Amino acid sequence: MSVQVYDRVRGTVYDEPQYGEKRLHFLYNTTPGRILLGAMFARPWYSNLNAILNRTHYSTRKIGPFIRRFNIDMTEYPGQIYTSYDSFITRKIDPSRRPIAAKPNALIAVADSRLQAYSITDDGRIPVKQGSYTITEMLRDPDLAATYKYGTCLVFRLSTPDYHRYCFAGDGQVIRVHTIKGMLHSVQPVSAERYRPFSENCRQYSVIETLNFGTVVTVEVGALLVGRIHNYEITTCQRGQEKGHFSLGGSTICLLLKPDTVKIDSDIMEYSQKNIETKVRLGEKIGEKVHA
Repeated sequence: MSVQVYDRVRGTVYDEPQYGEKRLHFLYNTTPGRILLGAMFARPWYSNLNAILNRTHYSTRKIGPFIRRFNIDMTEYPGQIYTSYDSFITRKIDPSRRPIAAKPNALIAVADSRLQAYSITDDGRIPVKQGSYTITEMLRDPDLAATYKYGTCLVFRLSTPDYHRYCFAGDGQVIRVHTIKGMLHSVQPVSAERYRPFSENCRQYSVIETLNFGTVVTVEVGALLVGRIHNYEITTCQRGQEKGHFSLGGSTICLLLKPDTVKIDSDIMEYSQKNIETKVRLGEKIGEKVHA
């Protein structure tokens, strides 16, 4: 159950195992698993219970094995004391390890993640793997969704070992925030064969009027064991400023851009068209403003 990922630094494609792949296979590919998924594991109450357990001091026993298993470079996170597994998952990074692209017209990655870029069709569809979504299904706002036809949808998929904090893509004003309740399916590719996490999961979106990229919508999507999306109350934002963080587990951020505003880097587009994700880090350049 691995997925193909393009490493921009090395210029190679590699197979990346999915975190908890045996558990995910049972929950999504077997009948008993799907019964348990619908009755318990994908329910918000189970995520909340799991969060309580992972905020206890006893949960710190998970930290060491997790670091060793995923070979996490802890020098990137200096001077922190972890009182629970959750406090480790939401750790803060040394800002010098995630420099923001210097050019002000550069569109940056909003999180450490696996990125795929999609062109939105004339009927507002995003042709993601194993199916498609409409912007209306994602936002539940037909008028807002209609403005993104022919635009671009960037999908940043975080996995559990990733840095769980995310930032704003550009300078601007947050003009509206909306929360949508829902289930908590995995955002790993295995779930897409039967479920639609971008339109079924709990999510929160922000409408942001940016200086360089027009009106941008960012959608944070909750996932299996990630019932809490922690967005900060910010009205005036800056590119690279921390926007919020996810609790335990991996999750996804979708970034909606209107047509003719941004040109996504050619390597990301090339591999996206092959259904291959690109490994990116918070702050690195992934595109550039289109000049009129």
